[in-house]
Amino acid sequence: MKNKILATFVLFSLGAGSMLMAWPALVQGAGSMMEQLSADVNSARYGEITAKNDTTNSLTLSAENEIWTVNTDSLTKIRLRFMGGGVFSDLKVGDKVTVWGVKNGSVITARFIIDHSVTKQRREIEGKVLSGNSVMGWLVDRKGDRPDVLVKPDANTKYFMQVKGQGKVSATAADVTVGSKIHAKGMLESDSLTLTGVTKIMIKK
Repeated sequence: MKNKILATFVLFSLGAGSMLMAWPALVQGAGSMMEQLSADVNSARYGEITAKNDTTNSLTLSAENEIWTVNTDSLTKIRLRFMGGGVFSDLKVGDKVTVWGVKNGSVITARFIIDHSVTKQRREIEGKVLSGNSVMGWLVDRKGDRPDVLVKPDANTKYFMQVKGQGKVSATAADVTVGSKIHAKGMLESDSLTLTGVTKIMIKK
């Protein structure tokens, strides 16, 4: 019964238009989401982030004409619109979110957060580097008539190179140059066409 109520709240909070667009992802992700919600969850709130503290990993949420402090910890799961995986740094002031958690007074310890404002999805990008560097990111020309994507690596990005006769070998950001053909994995922001949270870049020689 509890899972049915939470599932209904997910669809209601997404809204009719978003619900139709997100339905395939929700069908795949709703089951695992419900399994991740702990038995002590006693609150579900939909509202707007009005403040964010990156030191304490906490949020101020305006919901239902009330102000809530939302704390996150190692058990908090964050999902983006269409159920894309997210992290605390993806959450921004002004974003619309749904928070499930354990309520104690005006404080909610979040167990699950969906950010409906961030349209990131896990994607793999392949194409030729047109310009850029490891600091600003590389502008990549994808195959066909698809728009170019800015691939922005970070300190956690792993680099590899496909070398004929040797297979896959370790590489560095310096091996990515204009004209390189790369295959990158990360989170694609559909509005800005930027790939962030890049976990791996394969350079094809």
